[in-house]
Amino acid sequence: MSRICTLIAVLLTSLFISCDKKPADKANPNERPYGILVYSADAEKEFLIRAESLMEGSYEVPKTARQVEPIVFAYKDGSYYGIDENKRSLTRYKPTENELVADKVCSLDTIPWKYFSSWYDWVSPDTLLIGSTMEGSQFVYALVDVRTMTVASHGTFDIPFPVKPEYYGGVFAKLRDNRIYIAYTLYEGVNSLAPARDTTYMAVVEYPSMKTLDLQKDTRSTWPGGYFLHAPFSLVNNGDIYLLTQPGGRTHNHPTKSTGIYRIKKGEDKLDPTYFFRPTDQQNQEGYLLYDLGNGKALIKMVEKKRVNRYMDYLEKRIVDYYILDLYTQKKTRIDLPPDRLKFEYNVLVENDQVYVAVNNGNNESTIWRYHVPSGKLTEGITIDGQVYMINRLQ
Repeated sequence: MSRICTLIAVLLTSLFISCDKKPADKANPNERPYGILVYSADAEKEFLIRAESLMEGSYEVPKTARQVEPIVFAYKDGSYYGIDENKRSLTRYKPTENELVADKVCSLDTIPWKYFSSWYDWVSPDTLLIGSTMEGSQFVYALVDVRTMTVASHGTFDIPFPVKPEYYGGVFAKLRDNRIYIAYTLYEGVNSLAPARDTTYMAVVEYPSMKTLDLQKDTRSTWPGGYFLHAPFSLVNNGDIYLLTQPGGRTHNHPTKSTGIYRIKKGEDKLDPTYFFRPTDQQNQEGYLLYDLGNGKALIKMVEKKRVNRYMDYLEKRIVDYYILDLYTQKKTRIDLPPDRLKFEYNVLVENDQVYVAVNNGNNESTIWRYHVPSGKLTEGITIDGQVYMINRLQ
């Protein structure tokens, strides 16, 4: 009888223990949680690679993969979004095992749109705000319902036009609450060797009326934001907006202005006059792109000017180092990564305290590195066949 009681007790104990445990995660080769968009120099095309892990193994472009045709600039809630200026369309894509499949197309025929010097932001999970300067001549916008993939509304901003021969340059835009902050400078165009103006202009626009409430000027730096739709230049931390300026040699170098970070404090509609983070000096480095790491931290790409001898070095050579910025203390810390090329892309993925950075190896191959922000530990991860320009955790 005692043996039976003992057996029952053991079984009950095992049952309670098993009920308290969660099922273990199982690697399923058909459920690869990471989506990696790469450019293959061999094929001269872009492709999607699915990966089970960013830390183990190596991945090549699947032989059955289909080329990614548009400029993919965003990923949200399980879908990628790409713009094709020639076809005048915005396409929503679903990732499959080997490719991006067009799910629904929104025609842009009825709205003015140019890809160069454009930007986007999310009004809500269902509403995408896209904007363009029409190649530096006029600010326009469109609101897209991404559920139906239709243009809900579009129009122009009442921001003063540039006076020829000048154009808008270095464009940044961010929606916060019922305000859109649009910052820019003025310059003489892509083919001009003249530096941009020494001034950052910022329009404060009411949303959804799209009426300009204020226009400010600030001469602490110039060339706010950038002109690429598919690259980050700002972040929001605890309601405060942090905005990067990058008047370096890659973007119409200004002889006396250096890389800087402005702040627009929560609840205020102006560039904070008490805050300006200059993470580099004018002589040795130039800063490009700003990736949000959370908790007042950011990642920036720093061009080491000693590695640049001519303009084409910005396009061809590995001239970039990565730094962690503390936006509160205004300090920077270099990450001991190999030098990278200066690409304007989302080659960074943040998961809690872990930051994954894809570094081009100088050929048609990239390595993904993991950086643990609290400890500073750096770990080498997977190799990828191609040049990575976007990493996402897929839903």
